[in-house]
Amino acid sequence: MPWITSADARVGLNYRVSKDSTFTVGVDVFNIFNSQRPTRVDQNYTFNEVGPLIGATQGTVPTKYGGTCTSDALSSCGQGNGSLPRQTQAGQTFRVVLPDPTQQPSVIIVNPNWGRPTSYQGVRSFRFSARFTF
Repeated sequence: MPWITSADARVGLNYRVSKDSTFTVGVDVFNIFNSQRPTRVDQNYTFNEVGPLIGATQGTVPTKYGGTCTSDALSSCGQGNGSLPRQTQAGQTFRVVLPDPTQQPSVIIVNPNWGRPTSYQGVRSFRFSARFTF
């Protein structure tokens, strides 16, 4: 995730009513610049249970996995290119070859929301306050 930045500020004004009494009004502003970056993304590549990618290293997937498929049949799948493919057309079912829990190649449906934000920073907000001390 990218860095999340937020600038907050508080302004207050005191008015002395008497020797021992003070009236204070203030305003707090949170996220002054209204930054709304994602704070969480969907990390589930599939909705199915899949096995580990044996032989995979950081950033690479064995070419027998990760190939895209046009149907639920393994014969309709191409060879992978070393990475997990991302769905390019919205609204269509996207299938890839991944190992099932017993390490057999299987056609798995990809989560269409994989990698997309699921929550964002809070929007700019204000808090007003009044206090009387005696």
